[in-house]
Amino acid sequence: MMRRVFMAIAALFGLVLTSVDAKDRKPIVAVAEVKDLTKSGEDAALGAMIETALAGSSKFRVAARPRDPTKSPPARDATPQADFLIHATIAHETGKAKTDVGGTLGMAILGGLLGRREGERAEAQEPCTNCTPAETSARAAARTSASAAKSTVCRQVREPLEVDVRIVEPTNGKIAWASTIKVHRNVCVGTKHATSPDHLRSVADKVERGLTLAIHPIRVAAVEATGSILLNYGDDMLRVGDTLELSVPSKQCLAVDPDSGECLSQGVTVLGFVQVTEVMPRFSRASPVTQLADSSPVGAIARPAPLPRTRPVKRRPTP
Repeated sequence: MMRRVFMAIAALFGLVLTSVDAKDRKPIVAVAEVKDLTKSGEDAALGAMIETALAGSSKFRVAARPRDPTKSPPARDATPQADFLIHATIAHETGKAKTDVGGTLGMAILGGLLGRREGERAEAQEPCTNCTPAETSARAAARTSASAAKSTVCRQVREPLEVDVRIVEPTNGKIAWASTIKVHRNVCVGTKHATSPDHLRSVADKVERGLTLAIHPIRVAAVEATGSILLNYGDDMLRVGDTLELSVPSKQCLAVDPDSGECLSQGVTVLGFVQVTEVMPRFSRASPVTQLADSSPVGAIARPAPLPRTRPVKRRPTP
């Protein structure tokens, strides 16, 4: 009898754990590979920043790649088991480099002034044969400082980059999200290293945002009695003043694959437009700016979109 009681308690406990695990189940995301066609050595930094951006989101679990520098690829970077794998490629956008005139001119003037000042100071002192060891060291230090000041002059170029990103479901090969992210970085002429990692962080944030909205789109969570609409995202995705289009999928199929019979494009029903009025850490409020087709659009998908343009009504002049 006691054994049956213990078995029943264990089964109930396992059922509770299973339900909790299913409720808290988050998609596992991993960076599979980052190729650097520019040979700037930024692939490892970009991969780490993408992992950091995804880890900061509450929507995913990140499986970091085990990196062993003592082994050579592909054994060094093993691909972990994940629901979504991220593939990125850093490439040049050729023919559009622009010189950072302000930074280049400032560095050139500063380096020229420092180099000329130190050079004049060193050259003004005539070589002497009766100098003390201290004076000899001072002259050598002045010459070294002058040459170092001249070598620090950096002519910066604003170089455009394209980062191709594909996020794939490894179980079926389906592409969940794909995009070409265009960024710019400042580099010194003659080197391959950027002067700031801000462009990599911008790419990482855009990857996190794209994957988040592809898996968990912005939706209407509730409608308050005042008519305000609550959205399921906060200040990490939305800003006050953003305009969103509310829509729900329809049962109508717009395009069918003639070979497989699979629906290629499903129709949507546009309910109207709303504008974000308040942003909180975990949710946002919005107000309708057009008449909504449904007064309680809970569950509707909200996509960023501009307001439709309406032609002003032409009034005839009164006689």
